Amino acid sequence: MSDVSRRAQLILLKNDLHVLRGRAERLDLPELVSLLSEAMAVISKQPELPKSEQPPV
Repeated sequence: MSDVSRRAQLILLKNDLHVLRGRAERLDLPELVSLLSEAMAVISKQPELPKSEQPPV
């Protein structure tokens, strides 16, 4: 997977989690809101792949 593709997938996943977190807030599900927030934080901290670890394009 190229770095651009990986980054794009992480952005889409983070956006989806953001939508789910908003729905969980509206449904008053604080535990789910907390889990989704933690997942978003983990995704935000993902480093980009160094060139040496990237698969050939």
